[in-house]
Amino acid sequence: MAIFKISSQSPENPAKHAGLEPMAAANQAQSINQEKTIISLISTCLEKEHFQAAADALVTELATQLDCDRVCLGISKGKHNVVQAFSHSTQFQKRTELLRLISAAMDESMDQKQLVTHPKLAGTSSVIRYAHKQLARTQNGKSICTVLLLAQQDIIGAITFERLAEKPFNKQLVILCQRVALLIGPILKMKYDEANWFNAYILSRLLQYRDELVAKGRYSKKVLLGSGLMLLLILGLAEGTHRVSTDAVLEGKIQRLVTAPIDGFIAGINVRPGDTVQQGDALVNLDDRELKLEVLRLSGEYEKFKREYRDARAKYDLTQVGIISAKMQQAKAELDVTQEQLKRLHITAPFDGIIIEGTLDQIEGSPVERGQVLLKLTPSNDYRIILKVDDRDIAHIKPDQAGKLALSSLPGTTLDITVKNITPVSIAEQGRNYFKVEAKLEAKNQLLRPGMQGVGKIEVGERKLIWLLSHRLTEWLHYQWWSL
Repeated sequence: MAIFKISSQSPENPAKHAGLEPMAAANQAQSINQEKTIISLISTCLEKEHFQAAADALVTELATQLDCDRVCLGISKGKHNVVQAFSHSTQFQKRTELLRLISAAMDESMDQKQLVTHPKLAGTSSVIRYAHKQLARTQNGKSICTVLLLAQQDIIGAITFERLAEKPFNKQLVILCQRVALLIGPILKMKYDEANWFNAYILSRLLQYRDELVAKGRYSKKVLLGSGLMLLLILGLAEGTHRVSTDAVLEGKIQRLVTAPIDGFIAGINVRPGDTVQQGDALVNLDDRELKLEVLRLSGEYEKFKREYRDARAKYDLTQVGIISAKMQQAKAELDVTQEQLKRLHITAPFDGIIIEGTLDQIEGSPVERGQVLLKLTPSNDYRIILKVDDRDIAHIKPDQAGKLALSSLPGTTLDITVKNITPVSIAEQGRNYFKVEAKLEAKNQLLRPGMQGVGKIEVGERKLIWLLSHRLTEWLHYQWWSL
């Protein structure tokens, strides 16, 4: 409340003093209101523990106290400002055209190191306000003012105020905005550093190392740093072949099962797993005594029917001729089947190959059932490679890729292989998932045997050396980060 008095010190010009005293009282009241506003804003900023909460509360309070349509606060990161707080909103999309224009307006003020208003405030110096004009054009011609945030004479960011076009910024309001930014800047800087202490610590350490390297002496550190930078440069520029390493097993391209043709008993097994056989070699003999007796019985019946058939024809008994002829044909068919079964009791090798599995527990006289597997046979000169590719690497594998195979039984020999087929189903085994990939040998080797194991390496392309050394770790970190 202002009390107006006429001063007795200047009786010669009372009209003059009567006009100045109310004006001074009004200015004093306005100053008091500004001080209250600034104290309120400082309290709002101090009562929040974290930087983001303080920034959100500050811009909202500024918009309310200064009758602004919107207030944004940005923090300088390098040569650009990044909007950190938006009045009346704690969450906003950071990649929008509006925020890009606001950041550009902040950058424009920071580049010129002074406040910028649009429209231009009377009595202020001429500055570039292109970004402010663009922002105002997209916001229906709003009045805009951007002031800088300072902390120990360093620019740490900016605050952009927006008002409706019919409420432009005046000189007193701009001064108030400057005073608020000047007093709030150190507080925000302290809270921002507390929230980003790790980044600040890393930056300070880097600056410390830089000063040490620039200083005289320290030759060992300079050599070490130079060597490290040279190594990183080489790793980042040079390329190497990316090879996917997998477990490998050698298998026969064709596998033939030798099974029991009928129910019976084993008379003898002539081979064991690992034996090399030729086509026609005897593998297994089954007991044929019962079938031989059956052949003798059926042969006797067939001869008997033949005699009866001749007698009936001699007597011209056509009825008996037809009946005995049918019986004779039946006996002949049964005899042929039994003789064929007798032949199959002596199992021979269908092709040249190697015995890879066998029923070693079966001895002479042990019974077998029809279809029971006795032996497993594979060709001795035609193989395929089964590669167990980890599921992390299966995306790199494609047909017709070349590779190398090293077998544990032939450590000094590497064999050329080519990927042919990829099984689209994963298999869980021993705590890991893998895919079966089939590859073929490019050249034959007489020393190879089915069941040999080793390591295969498939060439999948050229990669940077630094990627080859670090991709396992980075992929694992990406997966863990995504899962969290």
